Amino acid sequence: MSKFKFVNLLPSSIKDDPKFRAAADCLDVLLAKTNKQMDGLLLYSRIDELEEQELDDLAWQFGLDWYEGYGQANTIELKRKLVKIAITQKFHKGTIFAMKRVPEILEYPIKIIEWWQKDLEITLKPYEFDVYVDLSNIGSNPQFYRDLEKMIDSLKNVRSHLRRIEAIIEVAKQKIFFGDIKSTMEFTRILPNLVREIKSEQFIYVGCGTYDAERIDIIPQNRYKVLATEKKNYVATQNENLILKESENVSGN
Repeated sequence: MSKFKFVNLLPSSIKDDPKFRAAADCLDVLLAKTNKQMDGLLLYSRIDELEEQELDDLAWQFGLDWYEGYGQANTIELKRKLVKIAITQKFHKGTIFAMKRVPEILEYPIKIIEWWQKDLEITLKPYEFDVYVDLSNIGSNPQFYRDLEKMIDSLKNVRSHLRRIEAIIEVAKQKIFFGDIKSTMEFTRILPNLVREIKSEQFIYVGCGTYDAERIDIIPQNRYKVLATEKKNYVATQNENLILKESENVSGN
């Protein structure tokens, strides 16, 4: 519709008339906005182009429950995949296929062991099953297990009962880093001669720093009496001014 021209609908008898062609061009401008909106009417064929809000509306329309996996889809790409299978998923609901399909889309495949399988180390009661989930790619947290349990409960058949969920994480696919920090400090207090010997089996690092500063202030003589009350060492000269000399000696180790 974006390439549609209204002038093409005019009959040949008036198609070349300047007045009719001008009117047709005006209609093209008015219908341009409508033509763009018509593309938005196509939903099912444009799932890969829809915005996230439109996908949420479609999920609601298809009855895709929050705990059927849609609530765990944290990217728009995963939401697109779940919306595409929303209708067919209803046909398989209550089967092992439906229980495995959604976790595979969400990138944490699961393995289901049912009660009738003979290679079990632990005997399950009739209609019980265990779920083994691979979390090597996504990690885990307590909320994840609660959501997974609700999702399985919404997809399984009524007669079957989930006994437990067991997580599998393959650390061989990941890099593991260990860090360690050790801090050692020794405090030595020098007392009177009661201490005869100080012995340390650790490495001792000694640092020392010295800071020396000297300041000379030249102040008028009429301020001599005020400054003298500060109890500092001042040296007076024979001239009219007063030279104040202070010495600082700061050392640290």
